[in-house]
Amino acid sequence: MRISDTFSNSKIGQRMALLLAIAAIIPALLMTLLSNQKFNQLVTNYEHKLLVEKSRNYALSAFSNLVFARNRLEHLIQTSDNYQDIEDIFINFTQQNILMFQSVTTVANDGAIINGESDKHIPIEALQSLVKLKANKSTLMVWPSSKKNTPPEINLILQHVSNTKRSTLFIAKINPHYLWGKKQDYPSNMSLCAYQLNKHLKTKLFCSTEPNERANNQEPSELNSGAWELFLAGEFQSKPWLFETNRLYPMLSSDLKTVINSKAYIGITLLSLLIVGLLSLIQIRKTMVPLGHLVDGTKRIASGDFSPINISGKSEFSELAGAFNNMSSRIKQQLTTLQSFSSIDREIASKIDVELIISLVMQRMQVLKPDSLFCIACLEEESTSEMQFNCTIAGYESLPTMRLPIPTIEVNAIQSYGKGRIKRSHLDSDFEHERLMAELGTHYLWTFPIFWQGELCAFLSIGGKEKFDANDAHWKEFRELANRVATVISARTREQKLLLEAQYDNLTGLPNRILLQDRLQMAIDHADQTETPLWVVFLDLDRFKYVNDSLGHVAGDNLLKEIGNRLRSETREVDTVARFGGDEFVIVLSGDAGEDIQISVLNRIMVSIGEPIHINGQELVNTCSIGVSVYPNDGKNAESLIKNADIAMYRAKELGKNNY
Repeated sequence: MRISDTFSNSKIGQRMALLLAIAAIIPALLMTLLSNQKFNQLVTNYEHKLLVEKSRNYALSAFSNLVFARNRLEHLIQTSDNYQDIEDIFINFTQQNILMFQSVTTVANDGAIINGESDKHIPIEALQSLVKLKANKSTLMVWPSSKKNTPPEINLILQHVSNTKRSTLFIAKINPHYLWGKKQDYPSNMSLCAYQLNKHLKTKLFCSTEPNERANNQEPSELNSGAWELFLAGEFQSKPWLFETNRLYPMLSSDLKTVINSKAYIGITLLSLLIVGLLSLIQIRKTMVPLGHLVDGTKRIASGDFSPINISGKSEFSELAGAFNNMSSRIKQQLTTLQSFSSIDREIASKIDVELIISLVMQRMQVLKPDSLFCIACLEEESTSEMQFNCTIAGYESLPTMRLPIPTIEVNAIQSYGKGRIKRSHLDSDFEHERLMAELGTHYLWTFPIFWQGELCAFLSIGGKEKFDANDAHWKEFRELANRVATVISARTREQKLLLEAQYDNLTGLPNRILLQDRLQMAIDHADQTETPLWVVFLDLDRFKYVNDSLGHVAGDNLLKEIGNRLRSETREVDTVARFGGDEFVIVLSGDAGEDIQISVLNRIMVSIGEPIHINGQELVNTCSIGVSVYPNDGKNAESLIKNADIAMYRAKELGKNNY
């Protein structure tokens, strides 16, 4: 047989040939020893199983005898009304050639013997347990024999309740020959012993042979034995019995030297080595070509080429190639998924654009299910009766976006969908999103709720004409994509919150200094374009420290919030009211209004602030001092205008406060 270049040039092939040769020779050398050992072990195990089966058969035979004896005793007790006393019953046993009992004794509950053996001794502890025996129930008790060197008595005890409600114990001593049979009937090469188990103690009930009858020079520890435990609690409310069968001759063994020197063994060994060598070379050749294909396929995957491997025939290599191709397909899918997620995550990290992320998510979903429609509805605003959702639809070009009002009851239903729910879409559905998808031509719908911080912020609906598979592997990726939408929505919400906290005062909700600078600069730019004046009003509350000191800081905070609300109500939407710090406010009055109008605004502000305010059950009357600077006469930039208005405010305080 010619060895191909693939094999001769392959290190793996050469190593496989060497290993197979070693693997063929070493087993041949060790085969005899291991076979001989295994043979002896098998013989031992087989012998043990036979002995266990013997023990089981003896146990079942004894159990059958016990059950028959109990049934016979019950029958004769039931018919005892035809006899004068217990002796008549026992005589009847003898007449019917029933030798299962050696004696039958009736005992009252107090231990007094009514009939039977008058000298019979019943242990006190046994009597106490027998009193507890239920009516018409039986048990087995083992009592020491009154004769020396004889096995203990085995008594079948039955609690009988007569028609007069009188309870009587029937104690029948079982004949050992009936229960165990004759010892000469047992095989001479085996020994059977029966024991009653009581926790860790064993009471010998019967033995077919004595220890001195064992095989010559055979130690007890070397005897092969098998045991079977007979469960008696169910039928006789008694401790279990253990049956042990011992074989009285040594185990079979084989001669190792004889086996090795046999011509048959030598011929079989050489022929086996030749066949193993030939088959090994053939298998190596069949192995190397598919293995080479698998190696090439692995290298292609490393370079990004996921093309499948083709291996003909039906073998483990063809199955391995199928598994390899399946793994390659999954790796390609997972890599594509990770690349898609990475692209979306980069966009989320670079800029917070909800519409862009939704567009990228839609594109990926259309790749996974090109024949489906996709709708991502994002929460826009919420009321007590319904929520407004901005719905983006992919797969239906004439309807890219729309507003979708959804009642609260429908929102609650969507929230309960968990990991997504498949439903049939109907035009007469009670839910808006289901009717919408039905109008677009879908018959089935998969809806997945999108949460952020436990609240529904959006949901994804996928519609199709065919019923969806609940075990579709794409659902997991759809959930991950939908969670990206939740991520960007949460990022936008956090950004808006941070922007709000950075530009607005936490207490009053008015613009802070940072936003005031922007608004004032915008007002200056507008004044330059329209050549109109711009007023900057600096307002400070009079005696605000007195409120804080007398009523506390909480009351002072409530006063500042109320002042902020009144300032907003007395100014226009184009004006800016900002909290400058402490009890100081800045108002930017812009627009084309004349000086008289601006002064009237100041008067309204002072009157509004002077209105009584009720805080903590007390009425407070406040006044304020106001300073005004006008652009461009009193300053060319925001900083100088605020500074000059502040100076003017202090001048008003010096003139008596409650002034401007």
